[in-house]
Amino acid sequence: MPRRTTILCPDKVFHICNRSAGQLTLFSDEYEYHLFERTFMEMLELYPLQVFAYCLMPNHWHLLVQSESPNLLSQALHWLETTHAIRWRKTTESTGRGAVYQSRFRAHSVCKNEAFLKVAHYIERNPVAAFLCRTAEDWRWSSAYPKKPATIKITDWPLPRPRNWSQILKIPLTKDWLAKIRLALTTQDDLGENKPA
Repeated sequence: MPRRTTILCPDKVFHICNRSAGQLTLFSDEYEYHLFERTFMEMLELYPLQVFAYCLMPNHWHLLVQSESPNLLSQALHWLETTHAIRWRKTTESTGRGAVYQSRFRAHSVCKNEAFLKVAHYIERNPVAAFLCRTAEDWRWSSAYPKKPATIKITDWPLPRPRNWSQILKIPLTKDWLAKIRLALTTQDDLGENKPA
């Protein structure tokens, strides 16, 4: 079945994810994590997006973002993936060895309701679920890390962030929400809309 293309509309929030090709490890040391973050910050200077949450994992990354201009988000992500892939190949001295990313990013829109909170929770708790750290706040390469210097600016959320957010992140998402989020990433369907039966 051909892959569906998501229309990245302005003023909508999107959960975006991309993985390495062929199970490559994108981030094997601090330098490679910093390389992506620096590239991401350059992208934000060229293409100003609102970033609500993000997380870098050894072989993939997640973003929760919004754009106020048509086509800006797609252009930003194309620039990010292309530039990062070129820099990663140079850093790892593997230029000419094929694709770095398995395909174009996956994206699905997220309504500004409970779905937004669940996707932010999913993104920031990803390293805990993968047994990379004990708590979400221990993972240096995400928006949950509290000691991060002013690098990637996190935008105020479109709905109130729960005061006990750090406690919420200690609790795994329900299987139902995990399934909904993973399905939305696969099908690239909207998440959180009240659709007629």
